[in-house]
Amino acid sequence: RRLPSMQGSHNLKDASNLKVALCPKQFRKLRLIKKNVFTNIMTEYEFGYPDPISCMGCAPGQYVQIRFEDPDNGVLTRYISPTTDPKKPGSFTVVLKHLSGCLSKYFRSLTVGQEVEFRGPVGGIEYQPNQWDCLIMISPGICLTPMMQIMRCIRDNLNDFTHVVLLYYADHIMDFLYKDELDDLKRFDPRFEITFFLGHDEVGWDGEKGNLDYNAIRSHCPRPDNICFLKVIMCGGPDFLRTMLEAFHMLDYPKESLY
Repeated sequence: RRLPSMQGSHNLKDASNLKVALCPKQFRKLRLIKKNVFTNIMTEYEFGYPDPISCMGCAPGQYVQIRFEDPDNGVLTRYISPTTDPKKPGSFTVVLKHLSGCLSKYFRSLTVGQEVEFRGPVGGIEYQPNQWDCLIMISPGICLTPMMQIMRCIRDNLNDFTHVVLLYYADHIMDFLYKDELDDLKRFDPRFEITFFLGHDEVGWDGEKGNLDYNAIRSHCPRPDNICFLKVIMCGGPDFLRTMLEAFHMLDYPKESLY
């Protein structure tokens, strides 16, 4: 099996010489340079750094904070997870699902060229290459974003031998984020073991059907007693996380391995 081409990896080799664009204590304005509409409710936004030889300055898995003004509620802040490798020079991307919240309304109103205030890193997991033997990721829909960043970092580092197990759920096929990219990882990179779960039966679907639950974890995740250093990363709403935590506890995964 061949590894996929290292998309953007040639830009990352000199990352140690790059300037840091973000600051954890001070908001800085970044310009929106591109909008990529995935579906009618999901859009990717790319923000450029003032200096093109700058990088984000965060560890993979960390999130940033955004500050914006809402006409009804004044100045607000929200946390958001970038999807690009934080060492990538020039720009970074975030993905939003447009619902009815203040942040969604604000991002929907943005046009290319406008500036948005960011600061970071402000928390999250700080992934390091080969930190664990196995990294289990559990996600529904848009919640994939922090995991996507980590997976891209692993993909682009041939010296990172972490085995990644991703269980990814969506209601409809169109709701899977970066589906083609994930398919390539699954097909060509033996470090990645990816299983898709679909909530509604659709024509042409040949993956798993149904929700992520105890049976899904038992069937597709390695047992904790077979791996020395293991980490489980979950992202989702309160009910989803409660269900996942109960399932992992029932399967005797150590509490300290769950994030």
